[in-house]
Amino acid sequence: MKRRPETDVLIIGAGAAGIGAAVGAADCGAKVTLIEKLNYPGGRATASAVGTVCGTYFRGEQAKFLMSGFPKDFAQKLIVPGKNDPVPFADKLWFIPCLPSDFEATANFFLKKNNIQTIFNSELKSININNSEINHAEVKTATEVLSISPGTVIDCSGIGATIPLSNHSCLPQEEKQQASAMVFCLDDVVTDDEFKLHHILLKYITHHIQQGIIPEHYNLISIIPSSIRDQSLLLKVGIPWNAKENSNPPEKKAIDFIHDVYLYLQASVPPFKDSRISWIAKEMGQRTGIRPKCRQVLNEHEVLSCLKSKETICNGGWPIEFWETGNKKVEMTYFSEYDNYSIPAGSLISDEIKNLFFAGKLISATEKAIASARVIGTCLGTGYAAGVLAAYKSQNKPEADAIHFIQSTILSSQ
Repeated sequence: MKRRPETDVLIIGAGAAGIGAAVGAADCGAKVTLIEKLNYPGGRATASAVGTVCGTYFRGEQAKFLMSGFPKDFAQKLIVPGKNDPVPFADKLWFIPCLPSDFEATANFFLKKNNIQTIFNSELKSININNSEINHAEVKTATEVLSISPGTVIDCSGIGATIPLSNHSCLPQEEKQQASAMVFCLDDVVTDDEFKLHHILLKYITHHIQQGIIPEHYNLISIIPSSIRDQSLLLKVGIPWNAKENSNPPEKKAIDFIHDVYLYLQASVPPFKDSRISWIAKEMGQRTGIRPKCRQVLNEHEVLSCLKSKETICNGGWPIEFWETGNKKVEMTYFSEYDNYSIPAGSLISDEIKNLFFAGKLISATEKAIASARVIGTCLGTGYAAGVLAAYKSQNKPEADAIHFIQSTILSSQ
């Protein structure tokens, strides 16, 4: 006989958005079940070793939080003064340097603090829909199959786990797609100056590309900012092919690519001569994928004009950071300093299934808009908002009241 956990809100995925959703729903008194395919929380921040937490601060001379409440609380818990303080970056952007283990520990802290029922090593296998509502879900764990009858469901999986199972409509795929990336750690690198090392790396790569020694896509190698610690550092390589279409699993080809890159660095760039690979991220960082068609679709114009909505549930403050697939450098498009755009509630709410919500990289947004809204700080906010919306729905409370609660909790004075 299948076990039947009681739950008001079922959340798929324990990344930044899933953690936020769990906390948001718990804050409203809902009973939450959070499932995660890996055996630890954190999503891409841990499995893909993102290395930086972006989108928690306005762009400007001083680091000022974009939101209050949970997104701010998470960021402050993540920071250890003197170790990983917020770092100013190009064009007055701010981020928090973050090792995968630090993000995982912070995620675990909030799950335990809020008594979230979390089931690791588990995947959503099927859902049943009746009268345009999900009334049943089956979840496969490492040891059993669970039968769950949730009041509401939030998809924070990043890959749209509910979409094929529910035949949910998706936004049309745009011509320009964003490139994936893979992170790895090198030990015994001879440097204590990140700025100097960056310029040495750029000099050698540019020169060797011009000489035809290495292919052009080696220009996608970069040092993750503020990652140098005791002669160890994190490097990120952009994936020059479409990872979603190429290989399964996509990580295998990427790992081969990383080993080729490492051999080049060791042989040709002096500070890396005695270096060694200490680890490679468990998963490729896929910046975007399929996204559902929801009640509203956030677009590029709304982002760049800093449009405000009466139904806002999250502040977006990161520029459009678009990494096009191929031998392309990042394209950054900015809006005004100390300003933000609104993410409306409708971009999280399915217009086909009454009790289905989305958050994180799965909000309904165009490719350029999600290139801003996909960052971790924003995912914490859309996750929290989805948790509140789903909890209120499961308790038969008005959506307008949920929006008011969100605005008064995380969008009050920062």
